[in-house]
Amino acid sequence: MKILFCTHNSQIQGAPLLLLKLSTLLKQKGHNCYFCSKEEGPLNEGLKSNGIEFCINSGLYLPAGIGNHPIHSILKEAKPDIVFVNTILGDPIIREIKNFNPKIKVIWLIHESDRSHIMESFLYLTNKGFSISDAVVFVSEMTKHVYEDLNTDNFHVINNGISVDEIDKYKKHSSKEAVRNKHRIPTDALVITTIGSMVPRKGQREFVESGIRLLRENKSSKNIHFVLVGEMRPTQMIEINTALSIAKAEGIRNRFHFFSETTEIFDFFFLSDIFVCNSFIESFPLVILEAMVFGLPIIAPDIYGIKEQIEDNKSGLLFLPGNRKMLTGLMNKLINDPNLAATLGINAYKRVTEYFASPQMLLKYEELMENLMKKDLTAINP
Repeated sequence: MKILFCTHNSQIQGAPLLLLKLSTLLKQKGHNCYFCSKEEGPLNEGLKSNGIEFCINSGLYLPAGIGNHPIHSILKEAKPDIVFVNTILGDPIIREIKNFNPKIKVIWLIHESDRSHIMESFLYLTNKGFSISDAVVFVSEMTKHVYEDLNTDNFHVINNGISVDEIDKYKKHSSKEAVRNKHRIPTDALVITTIGSMVPRKGQREFVESGIRLLRENKSSKNIHFVLVGEMRPTQMIEINTALSIAKAEGIRNRFHFFSETTEIFDFFFLSDIFVCNSFIESFPLVILEAMVFGLPIIAPDIYGIKEQIEDNKSGLLFLPGNRKMLTGLMNKLINDPNLAATLGINAYKRVTEYFASPQMLLKYEELMENLMKKDLTAINP
């Protein structure tokens, strides 16, 4: 089967990484995969290393202007049976695909739980893509619920999957002490980590503020350090630096370590003792699945698909988003109760391997594609 994948960026972020993983897995199953992004980025190195052809077109995710939309020439070259379109921003692409050839099957992957904000921010988006897509796939039941009024019996839920074997192999051949030395993190530290693009909805400023509060309140002798990893956006760094000025004044600035977006992301899970997701809006974050495979005790907000990933007090601890006091309390709880931390990590690993491994995800996508293609055969041979 010929499959085209369209994505809005080529950064090391959850949505593009999912499409990279899916295209790689489907190529391994014998499908002819072709990838297109609207920009250059580190994700393209992953495509190259996996032998997947790709193109870059800056107008890919824009509405049609004068003349044909860029997707038309891409469709002529790739001649796909199925097109995967990534994120709610793909609505213009879907409309153009169906204008070009209504018989091309479209699977639309929706990751955004903040529907109203997105639609208000990008006024050229419409709801038409939901009705004309052959399948609209959500990564969590809770996110699907946000769009339920647009369901024309073409909605599906397929949870993100994670390559457990790949991470297990990394763990087997890595040394925690060596990884900490590599990134200049004290080997005797208790490390609490958060990973994600540094934008307001990811809550890094609140994480820093909670960390400062924890260092004031924790009475143990542990050498507590905080690690933040992700694309650093100037506007958010201004807010974070405001919080860090307090840490500097209190003589604890050296406890906070910042790292840019990286392809060596496994290192930062491996060097950690506790993982925190502090987002205000998420659907089914890849970073939580990764933390689960690394067997880390996880603290995360009680929102959207995170509640489907983590069983509170069994495979992680959930808190009210934005509640710094509650977050500080849960970090303190895990620091002071290492047995609880270990149990949560063990249960998280068991849960991710049972429910959210890549083979389960791939099987569901393959079944969906086969069913969509069978509809055409049924129409031809009723």
